[in-house]
Amino acid sequence: MKNITNLDKNKKASLNRAQLEVASFVLGQFASGYPADRSLSSALRAKKYLGSRDRRFISENVFSLFRWWGWIREIADANCEIRSLADNPGLLSNCLDLAAVISEIGGKGACIPPAQELSGRFQVPARILSPGKLLPDYFMACLSPGFIAENMITACQSRPPIWIRTRRGCRRRLESALKKNDAVFESPGQVPDAMKVVKCGTSLYSLPEFEEGLFEVQDIASQAVALISAPKPGEKWLDACAGAGGKTLHLADLMEGRGSIVSQDSDKRKIAELMRRAARGGFSNIRPKTADSSKKDKRRVDFFDGVLVDAPCSCSGTWRRNPDGRWRTKEGEIRRFHNLQLAILNASATSVRKGGSLVYATCSVFKAENDDVVAGFLSANPGFKPANFASPFDGKNILGTFHVDPLSLDSDAMFIAKFRRDV
Repeated sequence: MKNITNLDKNKKASLNRAQLEVASFVLGQFASGYPADRSLSSALRAKKYLGSRDRRFISENVFSLFRWWGWIREIADANCEIRSLADNPGLLSNCLDLAAVISEIGGKGACIPPAQELSGRFQVPARILSPGKLLPDYFMACLSPGFIAENMITACQSRPPIWIRTRRGCRRRLESALKKNDAVFESPGQVPDAMKVVKCGTSLYSLPEFEEGLFEVQDIASQAVALISAPKPGEKWLDACAGAGGKTLHLADLMEGRGSIVSQDSDKRKIAELMRRAARGGFSNIRPKTADSSKKDKRRVDFFDGVLVDAPCSCSGTWRRNPDGRWRTKEGEIRRFHNLQLAILNASATSVRKGGSLVYATCSVFKAENDDVVAGFLSANPGFKPANFASPFDGKNILGTFHVDPLSLDSDAMFIAKFRRDV
Protein backbone atom coordinates (compact mmCIF):
# COMPACT_ATOMS: atom_id res chain seq x y z
CA MET A 1 0.00 0.00 0.00
CA LYS A 2 1.15 3.54 -0.74
CA ASN A 3 2.87 5.31 2.17
CA ILE A 4 1.50 8.86 2.38
CA THR A 5 3.81 9.89 5.23
CA ASN A 6 6.46 10.78 2.65
CA LEU A 7 4.18 13.15 0.74
CA ASP A 8 4.41 16.92 1.17
CA LYS A 9 1.79 18.53 3.38
CA ASN A 10 -0.40 19.89 0.57
CA LYS A 11 -0.36 16.66 -1.42
CA LYS A 12 -1.21 14.64 1.67
CA ALA A 13 -4.11 16.95 2.53
CA SER A 14 -5.41 16.78 -1.04
CA LEU A 15 -5.27 12.98 -1.08
CA ASN A 16 -7.00 12.69 2.28
CA ARG A 17 -9.72 15.07 1.11
CA ALA A 18 -10.27 13.06 -2.05
CA GLN A 19 -10.37 9.83 -0.05
CA LEU A 20 -12.99 11.23 2.30
CA GLU A 21 -15.15 12.43 -0.59
CA VAL A 22 -14.93 9.07 -2.35
CA ALA A 23 -15.65 7.10 0.82
CA SER A 24 -18.65 9.33 1.64
CA PHE A 25 -20.07 8.77 -1.84
CA VAL A 26 -19.55 5.00 -1.66
CA LEU A 27 -21.20 4.78 1.77
CA GLY A 28 -24.10 6.93 0.62
CA GLN A 29 -24.63 4.63 -2.35
CA PHE A 30 -24.18 1.59 -0.10
CA ALA A 31 -27.04 2.85 2.08
CA SER A 32 -29.19 2.90 -1.06
CA GLY A 33 -28.29 -0.68 -1.94
CA TYR A 34 -25.53 -0.20 -4.52
CA PRO A 35 -22.48 -2.52 -4.46
CA ALA A 36 -19.32 -0.80 -3.25
CA ASP A 37 -17.16 -1.85 -6.20
CA ARG A 38 -19.42 -0.15 -8.74
CA SER A 39 -19.89 3.08 -6.81
CA LEU A 40 -16.17 3.20 -6.01
CA SER A 41 -15.28 2.93 -9.70
CA SER A 42 -17.78 5.66 -10.51
CA ALA A 43 -16.41 7.98 -7.81
CA LEU A 44 -12.81 7.50 -8.88
CA ARG A 45 -13.61 8.08 -12.56
CA ALA A 46 -15.05 11.46 -11.61
CA LYS A 47 -11.73 12.51 -10.04
CA LYS A 48 -9.62 12.63 -13.16
CA TYR A 49 -6.79 14.43 -11.38
CA LEU A 50 -5.95 11.35 -9.31
CA GLY A 51 -3.07 9.19 -10.52
CA SER A 52 -3.15 5.40 -10.62
CA ARG A 53 -1.29 5.07 -7.31
CA ASP A 54 -3.66 7.49 -5.60
CA ARG A 55 -6.67 5.59 -6.94
CA ARG A 56 -5.23 2.31 -5.73
CA PHE A 57 -4.50 3.82 -2.29
CA ILE A 58 -8.08 5.09 -1.92
CA SER A 59 -9.60 1.85 -3.24
CA GLU A 60 -7.64 -0.29 -0.80
CA ASN A 61 -8.58 1.90 2.15
CA VAL A 62 -12.28 1.97 1.28
CA PHE A 63 -12.40 -1.81 0.89
CA SER A 64 -10.37 -2.18 4.10
CA LEU A 65 -13.00 -0.09 5.89
CA PHE A 66 -15.65 -2.66 4.96
CA ARG A 67 -13.32 -5.61 5.57
CA TRP A 68 -12.27 -4.55 9.08
CA TRP A 69 -15.42 -2.69 10.15
CA GLY A 70 -16.23 -5.24 12.83
CA TRP A 71 -13.04 -4.24 14.67
CA ILE A 72 -12.93 -0.61 13.60
CA ARG A 73 -16.26 0.16 15.23
CA GLU A 74 -14.97 -1.33 18.49
CA ILE A 75 -11.68 0.59 18.40
CA ALA A 76 -13.38 3.86 17.41
CA ASP A 77 -16.27 3.23 19.82
CA ALA A 78 -18.59 3.83 16.88
CA ASN A 79 -22.05 2.84 18.05
CA CYS A 80 -23.58 2.87 14.58
CA GLU A 81 -23.93 0.94 11.34
CA ILE A 82 -21.26 1.47 8.71
CA ARG A 83 -23.71 3.23 6.39
CA SER A 84 -24.10 6.00 9.00
CA LEU A 85 -20.47 7.07 8.55
CA ALA A 86 -21.47 8.99 5.42
CA ASP A 87 -23.19 11.53 7.69
CA ASN A 88 -20.24 11.92 10.08
CA PRO A 89 -17.10 13.10 8.21
CA GLY A 90 -14.98 13.29 11.36
CA LEU A 91 -15.74 9.72 12.42
CA LEU A 92 -15.38 8.50 8.83
CA SER A 93 -11.92 10.06 8.54
CA ASN A 94 -10.85 8.39 11.78
CA CYS A 95 -12.22 5.04 10.65
CA LEU A 96 -10.40 5.26 7.32
CA ASP A 97 -7.15 5.88 9.18
CA LEU A 98 -7.82 2.84 11.36
CA ALA A 99 -8.59 0.74 8.29
CA ALA A 100 -5.25 1.69 6.72
CA VAL A 101 -3.30 0.82 9.88
CA ILE A 102 -5.04 -2.52 10.47
CA SER A 103 -4.65 -3.49 6.82
CA GLU A 104 -0.95 -2.60 6.91
CA ILE A 105 -0.35 -4.66 10.05
CA GLY A 106 -2.25 -7.59 8.56
CA GLY A 107 -0.23 -7.32 5.36
CA LYS A 108 3.03 -7.86 7.21
CA GLY A 109 2.36 -11.49 7.99
CA ALA A 110 -0.74 -13.16 9.35
CA CYS A 111 -3.90 -12.39 7.46
CA ILE A 112 -5.66 -11.43 10.69
CA PRO A 113 -3.43 -9.30 12.97
CA PRO A 114 -3.07 -10.62 16.55
CA ALA A 115 -5.59 -8.96 18.85
CA GLN A 116 -2.83 -8.30 21.38
CA GLU A 117 -0.84 -6.24 18.87
CA LEU A 118 -3.86 -4.10 17.95
CA SER A 119 -4.85 -3.84 21.60
CA GLY A 120 -1.50 -2.29 22.48
CA ARG A 121 -1.47 -0.09 19.37
CA PHE A 122 -4.91 1.39 19.97
CA GLN A 123 -5.17 1.06 23.76
CA VAL A 124 -8.30 -1.11 23.76
CA PRO A 125 -9.01 -4.45 25.50
CA ALA A 126 -7.98 -7.42 23.37
CA ARG A 127 -11.23 -9.22 24.22
CA ILE A 128 -13.27 -6.82 22.05
CA LEU A 129 -11.26 -7.84 18.97
CA SER A 130 -12.41 -11.42 18.53
CA PRO A 131 -12.28 -12.77 14.94
CA GLY A 132 -16.00 -13.50 15.03
CA LYS A 133 -16.78 -9.77 15.15
CA LEU A 134 -15.36 -9.34 11.66
CA LEU A 135 -18.55 -10.93 10.29
CA PRO A 136 -22.25 -10.33 11.08
CA ASP A 137 -23.58 -11.52 14.43
CA TYR A 138 -25.75 -14.20 12.79
CA PHE A 139 -22.93 -15.69 10.70
CA MET A 140 -21.82 -18.56 12.95
CA ALA A 141 -25.35 -19.74 13.72
CA CYS A 142 -26.29 -19.77 10.02
CA LEU A 143 -23.07 -21.33 8.67
CA SER A 144 -23.39 -24.65 6.86
CA PRO A 145 -21.64 -27.51 8.71
CA GLY A 146 -19.79 -28.24 5.46
CA PHE A 147 -17.70 -25.08 5.89
CA ILE A 148 -15.05 -24.48 8.55
CA ALA A 149 -15.77 -21.26 10.47
CA GLU A 150 -12.12 -20.38 11.06
CA ASN A 151 -11.31 -20.82 7.37
CA MET A 152 -14.21 -18.61 6.35
CA ILE A 153 -13.13 -15.78 8.66
CA THR A 154 -9.52 -16.01 7.52
CA ALA A 155 -10.49 -16.02 3.85
CA CYS A 156 -12.83 -13.05 4.26
CA GLN A 157 -9.99 -10.93 5.66
CA SER A 158 -7.60 -11.49 2.76
CA ARG A 159 -7.56 -9.88 -0.66
CA PRO A 160 -8.85 -12.24 -3.35
CA PRO A 161 -6.78 -13.31 -6.34
CA ILE A 162 -7.84 -13.09 -9.97
CA TRP A 163 -8.70 -16.43 -11.56
CA ILE A 164 -9.19 -16.93 -15.26
CA ARG A 165 -10.54 -19.84 -17.26
CA THR A 166 -8.90 -20.51 -20.60
CA ARG A 167 -10.76 -21.95 -23.56
CA ARG A 168 -9.89 -25.56 -24.17
CA GLY A 169 -6.72 -25.84 -26.24
CA CYS A 170 -5.77 -22.17 -25.76
CA ARG A 171 -3.70 -22.39 -22.61
CA ARG A 172 -0.23 -22.18 -24.16
CA ARG A 173 -1.13 -19.19 -26.27
CA LEU A 174 -2.53 -17.39 -23.24
CA GLU A 175 0.53 -18.21 -21.14
CA SER A 176 2.69 -16.64 -23.84
CA ALA A 177 0.54 -13.50 -23.87
CA LEU A 178 0.70 -13.17 -20.09
CA LYS A 179 4.47 -13.54 -20.06
CA LYS A 180 4.79 -10.75 -22.62
CA ASN A 181 2.90 -8.51 -20.19
CA ASP A 182 5.15 -9.38 -17.23
CA ALA A 183 2.39 -11.39 -15.57
CA VAL A 184 2.96 -13.74 -12.67
CA PHE A 185 0.55 -16.66 -12.66
CA GLU A 186 0.03 -20.07 -11.11
CA SER A 187 -1.90 -23.13 -12.20
CA PRO A 188 -3.44 -25.95 -10.16
CA GLY A 189 -2.48 -29.17 -11.88
CA GLN A 190 -5.88 -30.77 -11.34
CA VAL A 191 -7.76 -28.04 -13.27
CA PRO A 192 -5.73 -27.49 -16.44
CA ASP A 193 -7.86 -24.64 -17.78
CA ALA A 194 -7.66 -22.56 -14.58
CA MET A 195 -4.95 -19.96 -13.95
CA LYS A 196 -4.44 -17.68 -10.96
CA VAL A 197 -3.00 -14.35 -12.04
CA VAL A 198 -0.97 -12.90 -9.18
CA LYS A 199 -0.06 -9.74 -11.09
CA CYS A 200 -0.09 -8.43 -14.64
CA GLY A 201 1.44 -5.39 -16.31
CA THR A 202 -1.84 -4.52 -18.01
CA SER A 203 -5.57 -5.03 -17.58
CA LEU A 204 -6.59 -8.56 -18.53
CA TYR A 205 -9.62 -7.13 -20.30
CA SER A 206 -7.35 -5.14 -22.64
CA LEU A 207 -5.57 -8.22 -23.98
CA PRO A 208 -6.40 -9.17 -27.59
CA GLU A 209 -6.85 -12.74 -26.37
CA PHE A 210 -9.78 -11.61 -24.23
CA GLU A 211 -11.48 -9.91 -27.17
CA GLU A 212 -10.97 -13.12 -29.15
CA GLY A 213 -12.81 -15.07 -26.45
CA LEU A 214 -9.82 -17.19 -25.47
CA PHE A 215 -10.39 -16.74 -21.74
CA GLU A 216 -12.87 -15.49 -19.17
CA VAL A 217 -12.24 -14.00 -15.74
CA GLN A 218 -13.88 -16.58 -13.48
CA ASP A 219 -13.07 -17.76 -9.97
CA ILE A 220 -11.93 -21.37 -9.77
CA ALA A 221 -14.75 -22.17 -7.33
CA SER A 222 -17.22 -21.02 -9.97
CA GLN A 223 -15.41 -23.12 -12.58
CA ALA A 224 -16.10 -26.19 -10.44
CA VAL A 225 -19.83 -25.88 -11.14
CA ALA A 226 -19.61 -26.66 -14.87
CA LEU A 227 -16.91 -29.28 -14.27
CA ILE A 228 -19.19 -31.14 -11.85
CA SER A 229 -22.12 -30.70 -14.26
CA ALA A 230 -19.94 -32.52 -16.84
CA PRO A 231 -22.05 -31.93 -19.96
CA LYS A 232 -21.24 -34.02 -23.01
CA PRO A 233 -20.97 -32.78 -26.62
CA GLY A 234 -24.32 -33.08 -28.38
CA GLU A 235 -26.47 -32.95 -25.23
CA LYS A 236 -29.29 -30.53 -24.47
CA TRP A 237 -28.80 -28.39 -21.33
CA LEU A 238 -30.69 -25.66 -19.51
CA ASP A 239 -28.90 -22.99 -17.50
CA ALA A 240 -31.93 -21.91 -15.50
CA CYS A 241 -30.41 -18.85 -13.77
CA ALA A 242 -27.76 -17.88 -16.29
CA GLY A 243 -27.14 -14.30 -15.22
CA ALA A 244 -24.44 -12.77 -17.43
CA GLY A 245 -23.47 -16.23 -18.67
CA GLY A 246 -20.18 -17.18 -17.04
CA LYS A 247 -21.21 -20.76 -16.39
CA THR A 248 -23.14 -20.99 -19.67
CA LEU A 249 -19.92 -20.23 -21.55
CA HIS A 250 -18.07 -22.88 -19.56
CA LEU A 251 -20.77 -25.46 -20.32
CA ALA A 252 -20.57 -24.57 -24.01
CA ASP A 253 -16.79 -24.94 -24.01
CA LEU A 254 -17.00 -28.37 -22.34
CA MET A 255 -19.60 -29.36 -24.95
CA GLU A 256 -17.14 -28.32 -27.69
CA GLY A 257 -19.78 -26.09 -29.21
CA ARG A 258 -22.05 -29.06 -30.01
CA GLY A 259 -25.52 -29.72 -28.70
CA SER A 260 -27.54 -26.82 -27.28
CA ILE A 261 -27.84 -24.74 -24.14
CA VAL A 262 -30.95 -22.75 -23.29
CA SER A 263 -29.71 -19.94 -21.04
CA GLN A 264 -32.42 -18.06 -19.26
CA ASP A 265 -32.68 -15.29 -16.70
CA SER A 266 -35.40 -12.89 -15.62
CA ASP A 267 -33.11 -9.86 -16.10
CA LYS A 268 -33.05 -8.68 -19.74
CA ARG A 269 -29.83 -6.73 -19.18
CA LYS A 270 -28.01 -9.85 -18.04
CA ILE A 271 -29.30 -11.79 -21.03
CA ALA A 272 -28.01 -9.02 -23.31
CA GLU A 273 -24.59 -9.29 -21.68
CA LEU A 274 -24.69 -13.08 -22.06
CA MET A 275 -25.41 -12.71 -25.78
CA ARG A 276 -22.49 -10.32 -26.18
CA ARG A 277 -20.11 -12.69 -24.39
CA ALA A 278 -21.35 -15.69 -26.38
CA ALA A 279 -20.74 -13.80 -29.61
CA ARG A 280 -17.23 -12.88 -28.52
CA GLY A 281 -16.55 -16.54 -27.78
CA GLY A 282 -18.01 -17.66 -31.10
CA PHE A 283 -20.59 -20.00 -29.52
CA SER A 284 -23.56 -20.61 -31.79
CA ASN A 285 -25.22 -23.30 -29.66
CA ILE A 286 -26.39 -20.97 -26.86
CA ARG A 287 -30.08 -20.04 -26.92
CA PRO A 288 -30.75 -16.99 -24.69
CA LYS A 289 -34.18 -16.60 -23.12
CA THR A 290 -35.78 -14.15 -20.71
CA ALA A 291 -37.90 -16.13 -18.26
CA ASP A 292 -38.86 -16.59 -14.61
CA SER A 293 -37.16 -19.81 -13.51
CA SER A 294 -39.44 -20.26 -10.52
CA LYS A 295 -42.24 -21.11 -12.98
CA LYS A 296 -42.46 -24.52 -14.68
CA ASP A 297 -41.87 -24.58 -18.42
CA LYS A 298 -44.70 -26.81 -19.64
CA ARG A 299 -43.23 -26.90 -23.16
CA ARG A 300 -39.99 -28.51 -21.98
CA VAL A 301 -41.09 -31.20 -19.51
CA ASP A 302 -38.69 -34.19 -19.45
CA PHE A 303 -36.70 -32.44 -22.17
CA PHE A 304 -33.10 -31.71 -21.09
CA ASP A 305 -30.17 -34.06 -20.52
CA GLY A 306 -29.01 -31.69 -17.82
CA VAL A 307 -30.24 -28.64 -15.93
CA LEU A 308 -28.04 -26.23 -13.98
CA VAL A 309 -29.61 -24.09 -11.28
CA ASP A 310 -27.02 -21.53 -10.19
CA ALA A 311 -29.54 -19.93 -7.88
CA PRO A 312 -29.82 -16.33 -6.66
CA CYS A 313 -28.35 -16.24 -3.15
CA SER A 314 -26.84 -14.16 -0.37
CA CYS A 315 -23.43 -14.34 -2.13
CA SER A 316 -21.84 -14.85 1.29
CA GLY A 317 -19.21 -17.05 -0.32
CA THR A 318 -17.92 -13.99 -2.19
CA TRP A 319 -17.67 -11.67 0.82
CA ARG A 320 -13.92 -11.96 0.45
CA ARG A 321 -13.99 -9.95 -2.78
CA ASN A 322 -17.11 -7.98 -1.87
CA PRO A 323 -16.61 -7.14 1.82
CA ASP A 324 -19.48 -4.64 1.81
CA GLY A 325 -21.88 -7.56 1.28
CA ARG A 326 -21.45 -8.81 4.82
CA TRP A 327 -22.86 -5.56 6.22
CA ARG A 328 -25.66 -5.33 3.65
CA THR A 329 -27.16 -8.80 4.01
CA LYS A 330 -29.69 -9.17 6.82
CA GLU A 331 -30.49 -12.50 8.46
CA GLY A 332 -34.10 -12.40 7.28
CA GLU A 333 -32.95 -12.33 3.65
CA ILE A 334 -31.41 -15.78 4.01
CA ARG A 335 -34.81 -17.37 4.61
CA ARG A 336 -36.31 -15.47 1.67
CA PHE A 337 -33.52 -16.76 -0.55
CA HIS A 338 -34.21 -20.29 0.70
CA ASN A 339 -37.84 -20.10 -0.40
CA LEU A 340 -36.92 -18.72 -3.83
CA GLN A 341 -34.14 -21.27 -4.35
CA LEU A 342 -36.39 -24.19 -3.50
CA ALA A 343 -39.10 -22.87 -5.83
CA ILE A 344 -36.62 -22.55 -8.71
CA LEU A 345 -35.13 -25.98 -8.09
CA ASN A 346 -38.54 -27.67 -7.93
CA ALA A 347 -39.71 -25.94 -11.12
CA SER A 348 -36.49 -26.65 -13.02
CA ALA A 349 -36.53 -30.33 -12.07
CA THR A 350 -39.57 -30.92 -14.28
CA SER A 351 -37.41 -30.21 -17.33
CA VAL A 352 -34.91 -33.00 -16.61
CA ARG A 353 -35.39 -36.19 -18.63
CA LYS A 354 -35.23 -39.62 -17.00
CA GLY A 355 -31.58 -40.48 -16.42
CA GLY A 356 -30.61 -36.82 -16.69
CA SER A 357 -28.66 -34.60 -14.30
CA LEU A 358 -29.77 -31.70 -12.13
CA VAL A 359 -27.08 -29.49 -10.59
CA TYR A 360 -27.78 -26.94 -7.85
CA ALA A 361 -25.16 -24.34 -6.93
CA THR A 362 -24.86 -21.22 -4.79
CA CYS A 363 -22.00 -18.97 -3.78
CA SER A 364 -23.45 -19.02 -0.27
CA VAL A 365 -22.07 -20.60 2.89
CA PHE A 366 -25.35 -20.70 4.79
CA LYS A 367 -27.14 -23.92 5.72
CA ALA A 368 -30.59 -22.57 4.85
CA GLU A 369 -29.51 -21.85 1.27
CA ASN A 370 -27.61 -25.07 0.76
CA ASP A 371 -28.18 -28.16 2.91
CA ASP A 372 -31.77 -27.24 3.77
CA VAL A 373 -32.68 -26.58 0.13
CA VAL A 374 -31.24 -29.96 -0.87
CA ALA A 375 -33.15 -31.73 1.93
CA GLY A 376 -36.38 -29.98 1.00
CA PHE A 377 -35.96 -30.78 -2.68
CA LEU A 378 -35.23 -34.49 -2.17
CA SER A 379 -38.19 -34.80 0.18
CA ALA A 380 -40.54 -33.30 -2.43
CA ASN A 381 -39.00 -35.08 -5.43
CA PRO A 382 -38.47 -38.80 -4.72
CA GLY A 383 -37.62 -39.41 -8.39
CA PHE A 384 -34.28 -37.67 -7.87
CA LYS A 385 -31.33 -39.14 -5.98
CA PRO A 386 -27.92 -37.71 -4.99
CA ALA A 387 -25.45 -38.40 -7.78
CA ASN A 388 -21.86 -39.61 -7.57
CA PHE A 389 -19.21 -37.41 -9.16
CA ALA A 390 -15.48 -36.81 -8.96
CA SER A 391 -14.08 -33.75 -7.21
CA PRO A 392 -12.65 -31.50 -9.94
CA PHE A 393 -9.74 -30.67 -7.64
CA ASP A 394 -8.43 -34.03 -6.44
CA GLY A 395 -10.55 -36.68 -8.19
CA LYS A 396 -12.05 -38.07 -4.98
CA ASN A 397 -15.51 -39.59 -5.24
CA ILE A 398 -18.28 -37.34 -3.92
CA LEU A 399 -21.88 -38.32 -3.26
CA GLY A 400 -24.41 -35.55 -3.67
CA THR A 401 -22.95 -32.37 -2.20
CA PHE A 402 -19.64 -30.55 -2.45
CA HIS A 403 -18.34 -27.58 -0.44
CA VAL A 404 -15.48 -25.52 -1.91
CA ASP A 405 -13.37 -24.28 1.00
CA PRO A 406 -11.89 -20.87 0.10
CA LEU A 407 -8.54 -21.61 1.75
CA SER A 408 -7.97 -24.86 -0.11
CA LEU A 409 -7.53 -23.17 -3.49
CA ASP A 410 -7.38 -19.45 -2.61
CA SER A 411 -10.85 -18.93 -4.02
CA ASP A 412 -14.43 -17.98 -3.25
CA ALA A 413 -16.59 -20.41 -1.26
CA MET A 414 -19.10 -22.44 -3.26
CA PHE A 415 -21.76 -25.07 -2.63
CA ILE A 416 -22.63 -27.58 -5.36
CA ALA A 417 -25.12 -30.45 -5.32
CA LYS A 418 -25.75 -32.94 -8.10
CA PHE A 419 -28.81 -35.15 -8.52
CA ARG A 420 -29.80 -37.84 -11.00
CA ARG A 421 -33.37 -38.41 -12.07
CA ASP A 422 -34.10 -42.12 -11.80
CA VAL A 423 -37.87 -42.04 -12.31
